Amino acid sequence: MSSGQYLYFVSDVHLGVPDHASSLEREKRLVAWLDHVAPSAKAIHIVGDLFDFWFEWREVVPRGYVRLLGKLAELRDRGIDIQAYSGNHDVWYFGYFEQELGIPVHRELQRFAFGEKRFVVGHGDGIGPGDHGYKFIKAVFSNRLCQWLFARLHPNLAVSMALFWSRKSRQADADVDESFQFEKERQVVWSREQQARQPADYYVFGHRHCPTRYPLDARALFLNLGDWITHFSFARFDGKALELLHWDGQAIQPMPQVDQPGLRPEDTALEHNRPHRRASGAPAALRSVLMLLGLLGVLLAGQGMGSCKAQSAAPGTRQTQQAPQSRQTPRAPQTRQDTAASDTTASDTAASNAHPRNNPAAAAADPSFDAPLLWRAEGAFAHVAPDGLGNVYAITEGGDIRRYAENGQLLYRISEVRFGAVGGLDAANPLRILVYYPEYLTVLLLSNTLGISAELNLRSLGFQMVRTVGLARDGRIWLYDEANFQLVKLDDRGQVQRRTEPLNYILGKELQPVRLVERNERLYLHDPKQGILVFDAFGTYEYRFGGPGIRRFQVFPDRVVYEDANGRGVLHDVRSGFESPFALPGEPETRTGWRLDRDRVLLLDPRGLSVFGPIR
Repeated sequence: MSSGQYLYFVSDVHLGVPDHASSLEREKRLVAWLDHVAPSAKAIHIVGDLFDFWFEWREVVPRGYVRLLGKLAELRDRGIDIQAYSGNHDVWYFGYFEQELGIPVHRELQRFAFGEKRFVVGHGDGIGPGDHGYKFIKAVFSNRLCQWLFARLHPNLAVSMALFWSRKSRQADADVDESFQFEKERQVVWSREQQARQPADYYVFGHRHCPTRYPLDARALFLNLGDWITHFSFARFDGKALELLHWDGQAIQPMPQVDQPGLRPEDTALEHNRPHRRASGAPAALRSVLMLLGLLGVLLAGQGMGSCKAQSAAPGTRQTQQAPQSRQTPRAPQTRQDTAASDTTASDTAASNAHPRNNPAAAAADPSFDAPLLWRAEGAFAHVAPDGLGNVYAITEGGDIRRYAENGQLLYRISEVRFGAVGGLDAANPLRILVYYPEYLTVLLLSNTLGISAELNLRSLGFQMVRTVGLARDGRIWLYDEANFQLVKLDDRGQVQRRTEPLNYILGKELQPVRLVERNERLYLHDPKQGILVFDAFGTYEYRFGGPGIRRFQVFPDRVVYEDANGRGVLHDVRSGFESPFALPGEPETRTGWRLDRDRVLLLDPRGLSVFGPIR
């Protein structure tokens, strides 16, 4: 962990343009700056458009930038916190930075606190009123289907076309006035609106390439970071003040203050028609890609592929499209081809098979589902979970933990009444069963014979408010710390392996989740008042779906089945955001729990546990 004292912010380096020689020179200059600031850095925030074009194919990333990428990896290995943000030119990060460099990539504006100061940080593209053309294109390029279409292009063609159009657009727009417009700037207008609703101390953005410090009121400061094409500017926060500075290649120098005489804060009218190349309209690299996507869409349409539709959603949510109500069986959850087998539990993999007998999700969605009862256990059960190997783990309301064999035989049973009522059960790992007792903030890890292999008291580790925990794919434990609004990852000894920024600053609301699940390199957090919030495997927020009142959910590869507030089943496609009806087993009035497993359906009612199958 870094012992530095400063936060550093930099943006808009645009590596890759206008040519290789000048890009390489700026890359070396940025690496020298990183070397210079690293000893004093508590964290370094790269606030978008690090590259003029960036797209990650499954096995390929753009050529070059080895000095910078190597330096970033070195700094992370030394324990320096680095946070990256996607911009409007480097939209398509799909895990390379996280997996290879250990650097999370934020796709949304981030709210966080450092000491006593609160920050709002992001690239700043597409915020504020107007600019509908760019907002439309941003929605298109956030669409999973459009990203899939572009990935069909050979990287040689895709990168060459994107950089070519980027250069041509800069030449065409050379005469456009891009000076900072202060109170007429969309970023400033947006910041003032946010300040009235949820005050912060600093609003830090890139995108406009205009290094500017501008007070919003007696408390709040707006700052645009400038760029590393002409200004080589950055910001530094020492815990008390946020400075705008310049790197001359060898040393840090002050950046001259930008003022606009005679403009008063109350002059907030926005000139919507004024042309800003970077603040309005599609960025050059994206325009070329948009044309290529259109061509691909036309070509693939003739082969039965659907067209790409822009999705415009409120911040923090993904817009979903409800399929028409019909009696047809929805597509079953299927495994993504590029998902490693180790990322998927045995239960999830089994449920993703195409044949109905091996696909309980598809069969349960079929209104003709009439699988016979295999076996039943009487009693008042609070939780049930399959392990993907045929075994069923169930917990009674009295605290009994039971393991049933595939034929319904009771194999093992223990009673742990000393910790109060059970709040959660996770059997995704057949050899590592997690049981959580929220009243005593105690986590038990059990073997498949229900022997206790580990016991963690979260209160003794400094946690005071934890409603839900879940297993990570690497065997560690995720929890949500309500006192500090953070997702936290622990090892068996209770050592913190990862801690996110406070989510109340990022989301603008306080969460009270009741279930937490990690599957397929994503983390799903269920808050009955908010819906299901999706994070990547590093705890970086992605989007939200489902809305208030969700009762239960189960995750499959690329899809989630959930029961809404009215007891109706919904199938949510994680890749596209589309949703369709999904027939759940049992009746909503009597159903107290359910799970789909291989060719069986597990159903809880007030009097017992029923297992149906095989599904035909």
